Formats: sequence, structure tokens, C-alpha cells
Amino acid sequence: MERDRAEGGDARRGGQKPFPPEAQQRDPPAAESAFSPDPPSSLSGDARVVTLDQAVFTSVQAARGAGYQVAGRSAGVTADECRELSRWGPSHDSLVDPAVPSVNFHRLDSGRLCASRSAAVGGEYSGRGAQVYTQMVLLSAEQLAEFSGHPFYVLQAAVSAGELPVHEEVPSQLPPLSVGAAAPTSDADLLREVGTELPAGAMAELLDAVLSGQGVGVVAPGGMGRAVAVMLACLPAPCRAEVSFCTGLKPSPRRPFRVVPVPDDPMLRRRAERQYNLRIVDLGAPVPRPSRGAFTWPDLVSEVAAAGHWEEFAAWLHETREAFRRAPPTLATLDHLAPRARDALAAGATGATGVSPVRWAVGR
Repeated sequence: MERDRAEGGDARRGGQKPFPPEAQQRDPPAAESAFSPDPPSSLSGDARVVTLDQAVFTSVQAARGAGYQVAGRSAGVTADECRELSRWGPSHDSLVDPAVPSVNFHRLDSGRLCASRSAAVGGEYSGRGAQVYTQMVLLSAEQLAEFSGHPFYVLQAAVSAGELPVHEEVPSQLPPLSVGAAAPTSDADLLREVGTELPAGAMAELLDAVLSGQGVGVVAPGGMGRAVAVMLACLPAPCRAEVSFCTGLKPSPRRPFRVVPVPDDPMLRRRAERQYNLRIVDLGAPVPRPSRGAFTWPDLVSEVAAAGHWEEFAAWLHETREAFRRAPPTLATLDHLAPRARDALAAGATGATGVSPVRWAVGR
């Protein structure tokens, strides 16, 4: 109840307004557009089943109070994690566009990771408008690695298994999720979007901003969900867990995501930049890569894009997964890996296509 009031909420009691029939016990709406970098059929078929904890954060009337709260959780979610999830959970009017769900990802103080999805489902009991319903999946870093370190694949696998229904009345005790740990054998199709849908240098600029450690506000004309999915696919799997993000929530000091969407409006962009100290990246505008001396990971991605060698890049990322599990890179060390990655990719391109390493590296 305190949370609801703090964010402009209303803690009045009364009969809860039911969800519309189409929102009851169904797969989350617009799942295919909200977090589907690839269709479920492209995921590996022999997935190992993993058990994950879950929680639901939404507006309910409960014995402990009415308003936005963790309405239900599985037994493995601790009281401390529950309190932290309440701080991160979005409440009334948090969605940038109520028609578009948001995929969210961040680390908890316990060390576990939270991949979640927030959507407008029906109306709030208070009559204020659409009810924001957030489904949270908690997993360890080792479990995330089973999904190639990609939070989108965690949620996609849970949805495909029918494990994330929307409850009209959220049970206070939810069962743990049984999900097949699946991920595409290659992100080549997803990565190819960088070269076909984004202006030159745009994804490299986003990666440069992410690696800087500053909060990043992204203008994504082609869709924030797809942009974030591609950005993560440009990173080695162990590095993906370091990037917290949301694809459709308004910036808030309660939710310090590293990557957030900002509107394509100059005044609102400047306001977000000042208020939240964001570095703004416009994925709709071409960004030339200046010469900075040292060869960095964004430079590598820029060269891959210029050469159109997404198949080779995706194959290299896939082939190095096991080696990276033993000696995982981090965002802080990624730039040091870039020259070696370029050499390996160039050697691979020479062996496969007869293109010289120098010509491959410069994309000519």
C-alpha cells in the first residue's frame, strides 16, 4: 500500500475489477513482438529442463494492503528478494505505450538475476486505467548460461511452455517454473538485422555507450525490443548478464536500468538526458565511427556490419561459448578481446571463402 501511494497510487478498498475474458489465463499478449528474437521453432530441441523461481508484481487487494505489490511468488523467492522486487516493480502509468509490453532484466542483491515482462492487462480496481502486470523469472547466472546468457530466450522458453499465464486472481503461492533451457544454435539471422535495418554505425554506437558504464537512453524507431535483443546478441554470452535493461518502461530512479527507451521527441529526450544523466543513442541516425587509436569491441561490430559477415561473427560467438565459460570475459575486458576476435574471424573468413584477412577486416 505504501508503494502504491508513493507512486501516485490509490489504496482504496473495494471489489477488484476483473480482467477482461481474453486476458484471463492466457499467454502474455504480443509475446511474439515483445520478446521473440527468433520464433520458438528455431530454438534447440533437446533442451535440458531447468527449475526457475517466479513472482508476479501487480495491483491487488490483499490482507496486507491494497495496491501494487508482489502478489504471488514461488517458495524459493526469499523475503529479501521479495522486497527488492517490489522496488523494481513498475506500477500505474509506468509503460511507455500500454499497447506494447516491456521486457526487463536486472541483477538482485542476492546475486540472482530477474528477467521480467510488464504488460497492461485489464483495468485497475481503482478505476485509474490499465493495470500493469509484471511476471518475474528468477534464475542464477549458471541457469542463464543455459539460455546463451540471453534473457529474451528465458522468457520465450517460459511462454512457449505455457508457464507464464496471466492470473485473474494471483495465488499468493506460485509453483516454480519448469522450462526447457533452449537457445538458437546461431544468432546470425538476428544479427543480420544490424546490417539490414539499422543505419551505419548505429549498433556500434549503442555498444560503445553500454561499455562506457553510463546510463543509456535509446531512441529505437524500429522497436526497442528488437534493438536490445540484437545488442545483446553482439556480446559474448557471459557479458550479457551485466547489461540491465527495459524495453518499454519509463525511466525511474526506482529502476536504475543501464539501458532504457526514450521518446523520439527532442524536448523529452533532453529532459530524460538531464534528469537521469543518460547518454542518448538514436538508432535511426547514421553514426560515423571516429578513429580512436585502440581497436575496440564496437569497432569490431562496425567492421562486421560493413563486411556483412554476420554468419562468421555468430559462428565465432557460438564456437567460443565453452571456452568463455571457463574464462568468461566481462564488459570491462571486452575491448581487449576485440583485436584477437578480429584476427580469429579474419582467419576463419580466409579459410572459408578465400578472402584475405586484411580485406575481410576492413569490409572491402
